[in-house]
Amino acid sequence: MKVLPFATAAIVLTAIPATAESIEDLQQLLSTKECAGCDLIDAGLTHASLIRADLQNADLRGANLSRADLRGANLRGADLSGATLYGANLQGADLTGAKLTNTDLRRAYLLNAATEGSNIGNAYLKDAVGLPPDIGSAELFHQWGMQEAQGGSYEQAIDYFERAIARDDSFAPSYMGISLAMLRLGNQEASLEYAKAALEIYEQEGSPEAQETASKLVARLEDMKEEDSDSFGEQVERFVGSVGGLILQFLF
Repeated sequence: MKVLPFATAAIVLTAIPATAESIEDLQQLLSTKECAGCDLIDAGLTHASLIRADLQNADLRGANLSRADLRGANLRGADLSGATLYGANLQGADLTGAKLTNTDLRRAYLLNAATEGSNIGNAYLKDAVGLPPDIGSAELFHQWGMQEAQGGSYEQAIDYFERAIARDDSFAPSYMGISLAMLRLGNQEASLEYAKAALEIYEQEGSPEAQETASKLVARLEDMKEEDSDSFGEQVERFVGSVGGLILQFLF
């Protein structure tokens, strides 16, 4: 990818409130990829080629790094609060101790990225690829799963529910979510398996109301196995209509 010449970079920045120092820092970054501690607030770096760039402790608040190539970049301690890294390639990047409050990392590629000590919990991570296992809570992935399920994207919903379970293998709502998604996809056996897993967890937790709801789901799924498979689609619709609403309250 070609790097913008200095003149072009300066022209691009005329619409961005910036000090002379920040423009000089931007030019330094684009020409040398060495800009530790630089002032790059609100910098426009869309599609920039910054492979192995040194941006340690750089101030990148509000910067636009959408689809930038940051493979192997040193972003240790960098402030990326409010920055946009939508679709950016951060494979192998060092984000140790980076500030990522409200950072847009949707569709970013994070395989083998170091994130220890970074406050990534407040970042936007939906559809990010290669998320380290310590990033994102079960609740967060479950929420995304619910959004996909409500939109009818059941396979994507299952993927998020599975990620939630990978974070917390006793997170019963995601087992329930997979059960209902599998039911929608016509996989009765898998639906029943996950419903039973949810029921077991609720029993262990001593949650009477949730346990009763999961029991109803298991019982109904077992009944459906004995009914005419030709009317399975109608069975699903009747089931969701009769007890689906009750079950949904345990998915949030």
